[in-house]
Parts: sequence; structure tokens; C-alpha cells
Amino acid sequence: MRVGGSLARVAGDLVYAFRLFLAPLAEPWLAPSVRTRVVVDVDEDDTRTLRQIAALHRIEGNEGEAAAAEADAEKAAALASAWIPQADLVLAAVQS
Repeated sequence: MRVGGSLARVAGDLVYAFRLFLAPLAEPWLAPSVRTRVVVDVDEDDTRTLRQIAALHRIEGNEGEAAAAEADAEKAAALASAWIPQADLVLAAVQS
């Protein structure tokens, strides 16, 4: 996904993506001429959640739905692999 136009000209010190799937919207601020600090919040483990949903679909015999959830899990994992290393700060919480 590419974000362009006037949005890319907005200056700021920080871009905060409050969900991992929104991180690509920070792309205009990653250019060396603009480089703004990027914070990504990954409190929700979308990959794990989607795999759990896929497992539940399999239990119910819904293989098509399970395959779709697995495909979404793979996309979420790829998004995490691509964007977490680019962030200046990654926020996460864990259950104790």
C-alpha cells in the first residue's frame, strides 16, 4: 500500500501506528529526507489469533474458512517481519 499526495508532506516528530496492520501508512515518513520516528503497537498478536481461529474452523469442519484464516495469519506474520524492524520503538504487552 502506498500513501501519497498531501499526506506525505505533513511533518511531525512521531508517527504512532496503534495496530500492526496500520504500520504501512507510516511509509511516507520513512524517507531519509523526512525520517520521522515510528512507533508500532503490537499488543494484539494477530498471527496467533488468526491461527487459533483457523483451528476452530477445522474443528467445525470448515476447511475453506480455516484456509482463509491461515492465509490471513501468513499475511500478518509477513507484515510483522517487514515492519517491526523498521520501527524506532515497538510496544507490546504480555500476560503474566
